[in-house]
Amino acid sequence: MIPELADQEWVSARICWDGDTKDINFRICPLPNTKNLYIGTGGSGHGFKFMPIIGKYIADMLEGKLDKEYEELWKWRFGATPVKTGKEPHPWPQRDPGELVGWRGRNAKVVKGRL
Repeated sequence: MIPELADQEWVSARICWDGDTKDINFRICPLPNTKNLYIGTGGSGHGFKFMPIIGKYIADMLEGKLDKEYEELWKWRFGATPVKTGKEPHPWPQRDPGELVGWRGRNAKVVKGRL
């Protein structure tokens, strides 16, 4: 796609944790114990390819029309660890970013007292 970059060395790489979940599924659900707050993530490491259709499922959830199978699959599971099947898509330990210490990285800059 960009021939000028074909022979360039990699300097660094980072993973985007946006919407990644331990069970690699979306979260399309009401946030438990919170009135009128809903979650509709398109992440989970593979969500980008669902962008053309994911809105339909989010709208169905908001209107109370989401299929019960999807409702169960995509519900909020904070702190839950999925049962290991041996077919996990990622070889590294699965962790919630909230469980990590120093996750902002070595090069984080402080601006006006905030990261």
